[in-house]
Amino acid sequence: MQLNITFDRGRRDEIITFVPSEGVTINLNLNTYPIEIETPNDLFFAITLPKAQNNGELRTEIMSVNENKVSEKKYVYLRKTYNSKSGEIAMICENGRSIRLQAIECSIPYISFCFYDEYIEFANKITGWEDLGKFALSLMKDEVFHRLEPENDMINGRWPRFNDDAFVNIKNYQDKWEASSSDPDDRNISQVVRYYIQLSDQADNPKANEHIFVDVTEDDGEPMMTSLLEVLNAGAMDFHIARMLGLGTIDIRVEGPQLHIYAAEYFSEGDLKDGAGDRTAQHVYLSLPTSIYTERLPKIVDITKIVPVKKVIEITF
Repeated sequence: MQLNITFDRGRRDEIITFVPSEGVTINLNLNTYPIEIETPNDLFFAITLPKAQNNGELRTEIMSVNENKVSEKKYVYLRKTYNSKSGEIAMICENGRSIRLQAIECSIPYISFCFYDEYIEFANKITGWEDLGKFALSLMKDEVFHRLEPENDMINGRWPRFNDDAFVNIKNYQDKWEASSSDPDDRNISQVVRYYIQLSDQADNPKANEHIFVDVTEDDGEPMMTSLLEVLNAGAMDFHIARMLGLGTIDIRVEGPQLHIYAAEYFSEGDLKDGAGDRTAQHVYLSLPTSIYTERLPKIVDITKIVPVKKVIEITF
């Protein structure tokens, strides 16, 4: 495990000490000077800090990345200030790369990191995983509708929508799956899935690209290229459609406040363009610790002020 520690150069002897019989010790009694601890090769999803000692405050900032690459730009994922009344501190994040700390009249004796790779290895050896099933695209209506609502009235009329006092109507989603139309270009979800499977089975068309004509006939106008993969992914922004497509699920067996971590696994065959050539590769996604009481609001869209501009008219002489 490699750690990169960034601090004021003039305070090196205060922060780091080396005793041959004990190894390297990092002093986290920071005394207002900020320090950053980075894990350049491994990503973490949780950090635990003991109760801050003394009556000061501890300022924290977790930096995350989109991919586990050394050159990947970091961004602020979480920023919070704690004090001695906060007790033990548990911070959860996604793709954590580093933590920045600034202690003002307080100190902490240690920091605990929880890394993705180490947790997966621990679960494989010690606790194991409980299988929730296999998920993929399906054209079987009964299977798709069971995914949509595993038990009667579990979702229908009970799952809140974004509108006030509005709830999900399962029949609306069932109609989207099998609705018929006289317009051949007006496809329901099952037809999009069928065409996607047919087109993506072609070795040179993994994204299921096809040409469509918008408001024109094939004899009048240029066609527009569209990807059925992108169409399905866009539809899956709705969690209920995502579950119909096998891109999400609900664990209906969970009860109580206990936290669970979920893993999604799939295998790919081919060249990932990473220098390792053709091979069978395993891909694993790990969720954050979550329970039936865990919630997270969506990100707030920051819309800048609308500024009127003059209309530009181009004149060719």
